[in-house]
Amino acid sequence: METDQPEAGHKMRWQHIAISILVILILAIGAFVLRYPVMPPQLDLPEQASSYEEIGEKLQQAVEQNAPPGIAVSVIDREGIQYAAEYGVADVASGREITRQSVFQWWSLTKLFTMVAIVELEEQGKLSLDDRVQQYVPFFELEDKAASQSITIKQLLSHSSGLKDVGPAILGWVHFDGDPHPNQTKFLAEKLPEHNGMLAAPGAEGHYSNMGYLVLAAVIEKAAGVPYEQYVTEAILEPLGMDRTGFAYSDLMAEDEAIGTHPRDFMSLLAGQFVDMDRAIRSHDAGMMSFNHVYSDQKGATGLIGPIEDLEKFLRLLLNGGVHDGQRLITAQNVDRMVQPIVAAASSPVPDSEGVEFGLSFYLKDTEQGKVAIHGGGGMGHVAMIRLYPDAGKAVIALANSTYLGRTMGDELAAKLGAIAR
Repeated sequence: METDQPEAGHKMRWQHIAISILVILILAIGAFVLRYPVMPPQLDLPEQASSYEEIGEKLQQAVEQNAPPGIAVSVIDREGIQYAAEYGVADVASGREITRQSVFQWWSLTKLFTMVAIVELEEQGKLSLDDRVQQYVPFFELEDKAASQSITIKQLLSHSSGLKDVGPAILGWVHFDGDPHPNQTKFLAEKLPEHNGMLAAPGAEGHYSNMGYLVLAAVIEKAAGVPYEQYVTEAILEPLGMDRTGFAYSDLMAEDEAIGTHPRDFMSLLAGQFVDMDRAIRSHDAGMMSFNHVYSDQKGATGLIGPIEDLEKFLRLLLNGGVHDGQRLITAQNVDRMVQPIVAAASSPVPDSEGVEFGLSFYLKDTEQGKVAIHGGGGMGHVAMIRLYPDAGKAVIALANSTYLGRTMGDELAAKLGAIAR
């Protein structure tokens, strides 16, 4: 029987070409992943640490690898500081070291201040958490018209409104020195028509939503009669003596700025699709990007900037039932209400969401140390994480001048520090 040998040879040549192309693609993808890693760098921590110093040794090793360049941590109780330490540098280029006054961007930790501002306004009789949002923001129109009319302030605070989160577009909601800071009500009016989708019926499920806190900033502006930033500054930051914290770098804050950094990875390529990187990047140092001042457009969700010692003052206010230096800012009953579960978290940035519930802003879960209220913040160049243990009367803070602090936004670090705390 005769065979068509030329045709068989032709097929074999195409098979060899296809295999060669596949090998080249695999090698190219491998080279790309090596040059632009997809996963954040690991933070090597002890499996079970018995002392703060044991964890500190690992943090020192991490900053020596610039992963991240600088870290500030503290463990506080109702009266003072149980443990505080700083590692690494605030400025990769100059080698200036991290201090307790070093200023970091807190990103989503701002939501806690927005929540406290709303609670204060309720105590002043200017709103109720059960009020409908449209009472304060008449243009609050969603794709679900019935939901637009029924969503309450409390549902926004507890991430139970059903609103979708913004998605990757949020990377571009930033501005730089010299740009005007957007009014929050006007910014909401501009962005809401593009981001008015729903994931669930109001009150049914917990879905983390930055958009919800942009709406709350507009609610505050209507109820307080002043810009959001002004109210938070005058009603919370100034009474607590948080003089190195604000929504823009003051001269005092810039003196000890923890300059934000980001390693060369896949996320740095993605961010370039939304952010003007020519304006964002200050310099390239040790294989990383160091950033200029980057400000969030959505102040109510991600706007605050400050040092660890100021954040301690805020958390101690909550540990002491709303009292600071003998002055009551909010009632003990309302502080307790913040950490009571409202809805199960169907989706959230917490790496392990099993058993997690939303209170007012906080993520809540039960641990061996008792109930813990968690919140984190992460964005271009900085990450922040706090754990509040209301029953034990202690809190943990971890800040870093990198987009990454391990693969859990620093929560694994905060949990291990909390497990040691008395």
